[in-house]
Amino acid sequence: MGLRGDPTGAVQTWNHYTFRLDRVAPVLTITNPVLVHAGSHGHQPYLQLQGYADKPLASLSYDLNNAALSITQQDAFVTDQVFDTNQFDFTTNFFRPLTCP
Repeated sequence: MGLRGDPTGAVQTWNHYTFRLDRVAPVLTITNPVLVHAGSHGHQPYLQLQGYADKPLASLSYDLNNAALSITQQDAFVTDQVFDTNQFDFTTNFFRPLTCP
């Protein structure tokens, strides 16, 4: 990559950068969908999903639709990452939503 400033006497500056163009979407794997009962406090049970992606995730959201309700754009969170020292990159990102009603 080469850059040069706007003025007439500006000198070109060259820097070396490595880019990786990845056009393949990450694969999301749900590891344990578990139905959690909220107890006898009158709350509805909820579903707790956890899983991982085979690539780093900048953000993750989910939609939940059933006969009773529709919830969209709920945030999920990366809870852990695995760093591969051979590839020198994060290769696995574990995630879970805050809660799924």
